[in-house]
Amino acid sequence: MLDVNLARRVEELERRVKELESIVKGKVLVVREISRDEAKKLLLDYLKDKKGEVTSPLKISEDLQIPYEVAHSLVLELVEEGKLQPLEEYDEGD
Repeated sequence: MLDVNLARRVEELERRVKELESIVKGKVLVVREISRDEAKKLLLDYLKDKKGEVTSPLKISEDLQIPYEVAHSLVLELVEEGKLQPLEEYDEGD
C-alpha cells in the first residue's frame, strides 16, 4: 500500500515538474553587464525603431538584455527630458 501511494506521489510530482518546465521554458533572460551610459545609448537607438509604438520598461529590458531597474530608471529619465511620452498621456492622434 505504501509503495502504491509513493508511486502515485512520484508520478504526480513528475507531472508537476514537467508542467512547470513547460511554463518556464523560453522565459530565461540573459542580462548583460552594461554601464548606464551605454544602456541609455542602446535605449535611444532602440526607440528610434519604435517611434509611435507603445512599449514598457519590461519589454525594453528583455529586448535589450539590460536589468529591468536600469530600463525603468532610463524610461523615467527620458520622460522627464521630454523624449518619451507616458502612456497615460499617449494620444494616437499625435
